[in-house]
Amino acid sequence: LGTVSVVMMALAAANQPSRKALYDSIPQANFGGAWYDPPTNVVHVATTTQPVADAAQQRGQELGLRVETKLVSRSFDQLNQQAETFDTDTHSVAGYPR
Repeated sequence: LGTVSVVMMALAAANQPSRKALYDSIPQANFGGAWYDPPTNVVHVATTTQPVADAAQQRGQELGLRVETKLVSRSFDQLNQQAETFDTDTHSVAGYPR
């Protein structure tokens, strides 16, 4: 591993509690998912409304995180519910034609 990789891993590990606190601050009904990009040290957060995205941005700043937000049309819970209706025999989602 190169020096940059070791530094990125250490930073990622050190910021993990802050990222968890950020994720926990987002209402589940509006949480569209999140991911962390170690090379840029940016936490990407998807939310279903702009006010929740703004709050996530503010909370990230309070926690010392670099946050980028994206608006999405469905929450993580909605996507999970949709996935549970997936018909493995027909490879279609209930309510949507194949």
